[in-house]
Amino acid sequence: MRILLGVHQFPPFGSGGTEQLARWSALGLSTHGHAVAIASAVPRRHAGGDWRSAITPDVDGLDVRFLEPATATGSLQERIVREYEDEAAGIAFGAQIDRFRPDVIHFFHLAGLTASAAAAARERGVPYLFTASDYWYECPTVQLLLADETVCAGPREDRMNCATHLAHIRWPRLPDAGVDGLLRAGAATVGRSPLRALQGRSAALRETLSDAAAVLAPNEFMRTRLRAFGVEEAHLRLVPYPVPDVVAPRVQTQGAARMRVVFVGTLAPSKGAHVLLEAMRLAADLDVDLDVYGEASDADYDRRLRALAGSDRRIRFAGTFASDAFADVVNAADLLVVPSIWYENSPLVLLQALALRCPVLVADVPGLAPHVQGLQDGWTFERGDAQDLAQKLRAIANDANAREAIRRTTHESRTMASYLADLEAEYAKCVLQVAAQ
Repeated sequence: MRILLGVHQFPPFGSGGTEQLARWSALGLSTHGHAVAIASAVPRRHAGGDWRSAITPDVDGLDVRFLEPATATGSLQERIVREYEDEAAGIAFGAQIDRFRPDVIHFFHLAGLTASAAAAARERGVPYLFTASDYWYECPTVQLLLADETVCAGPREDRMNCATHLAHIRWPRLPDAGVDGLLRAGAATVGRSPLRALQGRSAALRETLSDAAAVLAPNEFMRTRLRAFGVEEAHLRLVPYPVPDVVAPRVQTQGAARMRVVFVGTLAPSKGAHVLLEAMRLAADLDVDLDVYGEASDADYDRRLRALAGSDRRIRFAGTFASDAFADVVNAADLLVVPSIWYENSPLVLLQALALRCPVLVADVPGLAPHVQGLQDGWTFERGDAQDLAQKLRAIANDANAREAIRRTTHESRTMASYLADLEAEYAKCVLQVAAQ
């Protein structure tokens, strides 16, 4: 079978969980004898630059093609539409379909590619699937997280709440009354309103998901969100994420006096590193070490984190590491903390840590807490509550027996073989449906 995978970004332009999952899938499907290609958008922040110079030969030998990023030109209305429907992206993706001639297309993310890539598949009669790896189909900012770090219930039909959110991002110092006046003035401008452009987003993406042969959700919460967005139950599939089949054995700490805590993830507000650093500040007397692994999403947030850490010698900003070093990093830790403040999406960092039997402490959000089965895996704390997190850190540091008990128990993780079998079954259904037409 010939399978084309579409993704919003791919190394060297992105190395998050979605990119990792696409890579694992491509390698596994290739091992099973399928012909696999990847078509990746290049993030818009690289538009106009010499982004091709960053591309190096892929060591995995994968067939990866990068699509030219769109420049941020035109009216505000045009730019808003281009975020979810981009004719140029559709043409570029269509060219990859014509080049590779896939039997089926699997989109792991449509940001950058946009609904126009799915339209290119429909025009050519190629069936496609969609994996919901976050909330982009609902939310232009992906994470359903407002500027004040509260979670959003989702877009209203008139999208006025989305417009308000985007206006606060664009003009953070503008008073609420000014934002409201700006939006009302825009809504009254017939035919040129950015709000009108934003209102078209839901309909365009509902159509894209409805026309998919199947929409894959990694957990029940995501499936519930998709159902509420308008995806029919008959199209929804629960397909939990896997972890790599080979994991390194745990390195025993041999009674180390100090608990070693790690954070692994993008240093962005949604991932909540600031909550963890605030908890460390509140527990200034706690005898632990914290290694913060990740790259800052922007300079302002990096400054915020370093100000919270101050001169605390217990805290080390450890940078990034190669994906194949994850087991070594986590195996040497006593506790992994995942303090995300958004709903999350069953992150691979957590799933791999559970498979490695590293004790975990996670925020009680839907994409994290259900994976932690009581005290056999770890603990939860109240989302965004640094005081509660500090108290939990203190209790865990004083209970080495509980941490050791977690290491000795087993945890049933989704294997790559099981995950690939689900994908192949869905792909086969697509091919049979096309053949029957």
